[in-house]
Amino acid sequence: MKVSLIVIGLVIMSSIPVIQSTAYAQYYGPQFQGISQGSLPESAGVCISVFIPPKDMNYLLLLAQEVGNHQIKLLNRTQLISLFGNVEEEANLVHYFKSKGFHVVYRVLSH
Repeated sequence: MKVSLIVIGLVIMSSIPVIQSTAYAQYYGPQFQGISQGSLPESAGVCISVFIPPKDMNYLLLLAQEVGNHQIKLLNRTQLISLFGNVEEEANLVHYFKSKGFHVVYRVLSH
């Protein structure tokens, strides 16, 4: 009896499709091992994305759970920025990149 239940379970489990993870960004090129790869031409475009963690991640997760459970309404953009946006850190990073000659195209927290 136990063997037949195990076999039936295996047959059922084998019919469930396997979910594959998809890589959204892939790197193609030489392996980086801390060795200089050379200089880029000055006209070469470089795109850099920087993620600044929220100020209070625990509170953000709590609010997300409460919104998901329909306990509170969604917060608007201004409320989200005032509660979780690290405007000072963003300003410091923008100033740093501009001082190094980068052109900042998009900022999330500041207008």
